[in-house]
Parts: sequence; C-alpha cells; structure tokens
Amino acid sequence: MHLKGWSLPLWVVFSTCSTALALSPTPEPRQLPPRGGLRVEPNVVQDRFGHIPVKRDFELVEQSRKRDQRMARHQAALDNYHRNTQDDDFMARYYALFDSAKELESKSLRKRAGTAGNSVPLDDYFDGNNDILYSGPMQIGTPPQTFQVIPDTGSADLWVVSSQTSDPGHDLFNSAQSSTFNNTGVKFDDQYGLGEAAGTIASDTVTFASYTIAGKHFGVATSVDSQFQQQPNDGLIGMSSSVLSNQSTFTFFEDLMNTSMISNPYFSTYLTRGLDSTNQQGTVSGSSLCIGCIATVPSGVRTSGNLNYVPITLFAFYEIQMNSISYNGQTISQTSTQVMLDTGTTDIYLPTTVADAMMGKINGVRQSDGSYLVPASTLDTTTTFAFTFSGNAITLDILDLIDGYSVGLLSLFASVLRRD
Repeated sequence: MHLKGWSLPLWVVFSTCSTALALSPTPEPRQLPPRGGLRVEPNVVQDRFGHIPVKRDFELVEQSRKRDQRMARHQAALDNYHRNTQDDDFMARYYALFDSAKELESKSLRKRAGTAGNSVPLDDYFDGNNDILYSGPMQIGTPPQTFQVIPDTGSADLWVVSSQTSDPGHDLFNSAQSSTFNNTGVKFDDQYGLGEAAGTIASDTVTFASYTIAGKHFGVATSVDSQFQQQPNDGLIGMSSSVLSNQSTFTFFEDLMNTSMISNPYFSTYLTRGLDSTNQQGTVSGSSLCIGCIATVPSGVRTSGNLNYVPITLFAFYEIQMNSISYNGQTISQTSTQVMLDTGTTDIYLPTTVADAMMGKINGVRQSDGSYLVPASTLDTTTTFAFTFSGNAITLDILDLIDGYSVGLLSLFASVLRRD
C-alpha cells in the first residue's frame, strides 16, 4: 500500500541498518489556493471541492487500467523477490551488503554524526488532483547525458530509454556517444502490468545526487510501454532492496554503501503536492531526495513536532505495521494491517475488509474495479482520516483522497482501493 502523498508534504526516511522508518511532523495547516478546471453543480458541491476535475467515462476506464498496471507491477516485484532469495550467491552478496551498512552506522555513531549527504531536487508532475510522479536529474556516460528519473521505493532496477527507440518526447541515452559504455549483452525485462521496460543490461559512469559510480550496471531500454511514453520521465531508479531486482544487481543506493561513499546508511524524501498549485496540470518544484541525510523543508513551509521512527517488518518492500485508521478522531475497528511505502505509486491500497471499514464511514460504495464512489453530500473540508504507526497519527486532508467527480452521480472518486 502506498499512502498518497499523505495529507501534506512528508519526510520519509528509509534506514538500512536500524530497520526503522522515520515520519516527519505534519506541517502546519495551510489554506488551499483556488484552482481552475471543470466544475460540477450544484453549487454546494462546487464550493467544497470545486478544484477537483470531472472524471469522464473514458478517463475512468484509463484510470482503472493504470490501477491494474500498478497491481501487476507489485506482483512482478514479488516474483523477483522469490527468485533472488532462492539464489545462494545473490543472497551471500546481499548479506555482505548489510555488513557494510552496519559498519557505516557504527562509524557514524562513534563520530556522533556522519558526514552530510547529498540532495537531488525532484519535480512533482501532477494532473488534476493526482500527483502522478516525482522525478530528478541523473547523468550517465562520458561525457554525461542527463535524464529525468523516478526514485521508486517499490522497485530495485535502474534503467533509461535507448536512442534506438522512436520516442521524441524524451531524452534518450545514446551509447555510441559515451566512451565508458559497456554492453553486457544480458537481457532484462521489467514488467509493469500492461506494459514493460525491456532491453539490455549495460554498465557506465552514473551520477545521481552528486554521487558518481563508475561501471554502474543499469538497463538500456529498447522497448517501453505506452503509459511511460505519455509521462515526462526518461527512466527510473529503484530505491528498494535489490532482492526485488529483475536485473539481479545492487541498487545505486546499495552501491554507495558497499563503497563507503556515504557515511549514513539511509535516504529520505520530502514530497510536495500538486494540490497546492493554482494550475490544473504541470509540475511543482520543492520536493527532494537526500541520500545519507534528512531531506530539508522548502522555505515558507512550517513544521512542528519531531521525527517519529517506525520499525520495518519486511525490508525488501519497506513494509511497516499500521496500527489503525481513524475518522474524525475516532478509531475505526479492525483497520490494523501491514503496509508498504512506495514513492512510485499514488493510491492507497488496502485489504477489502479494511477499505470497506474506512470508506463506509463516508458512505463509500465499492466499484467493480476496487475503487469507491463517495456521495459528495457526506463530505466537507473538515472531514479527516488519520493513519497511525507506532502510536503516531498522520492526518490526511479529505481533499487528498479524492480523484474526481462522477457527473451523473454527483459523487467523488476516492483514491482508496481494496486489494486482497
């Protein structure tokens, strides 16, 4: 399950050794700016949620297709997990990685504080009420070629699109222009549900967040799915554990630990949201990924409280225990479940019993695709849900749970889906 950007910008800190996850204090509430776009009558609905776009029939079909795609993506990661954990040689290298991470942590503790890490700025690409993806710049090759890649905590592979493809909307990697490029000849095929990124595993000099790794293995994709072609990113950098890797190689982050290029064996993200923009579609700056450090809060955003740490129950997926969900301050019974945090997904996926209990509080009706229709009349802008982890509640604004209107039903589509 991925919590959709939480309620407001949030730090998420992934720690390799201490297997804990730190959640930031919630920024102080802000007034949401008015937004343009299509509106729905009657006025009472328009006044509450007028910034949210109408969902037409063809958009709902496409949205359902993309949800199925995300589900299949997680299943593919599970398949990689089962294959890699059965490979004795791979697991021996993987356990050695943890030894490297423990040594880094020990050194950092002895010094009281490690050397500060490096940050990379991320752009939030949004459409309507949906933060579709976050991407940042990466350089590959000699001389360097620059690409926008998605840091994805739900997968483990690094890949960019090859210039051998016909894709004028993206920056494409031209291996012939790099003097340090080496083609291994090994094929890779990262499945993403209804599409895929497939090609050849190569090695070259890779720079990300001002860290440079020579001879880094990555995928050169000669085939990508239609959904990717419609998005602004040129590739993806997996930030999960390498046990999820289709390429069976260490992640960029793991390579940094193996070579002691970072002092602190963790990374963190700070994510903004498109909802705070006055535009209907585009990009919002201010997000960041910090490797070996805590991501900083943009100027003008006020926070309160301290970082809270949550134990990771399954490191491969950054899986943690969710204690409960509450509605307007009241705990909803039977909503405790294991969840995973995934920066590459923008919906909330819950077991059917949990999703039904949560959405039942606002008269949500489950649809055949697993999504929920919520009567707009049952909501107002003071409605809140909160997710509790290790006793710390993270409150979500109701506006962050809405995908769009159904015109005929004057209902709202929630970005909460059931999954068993």
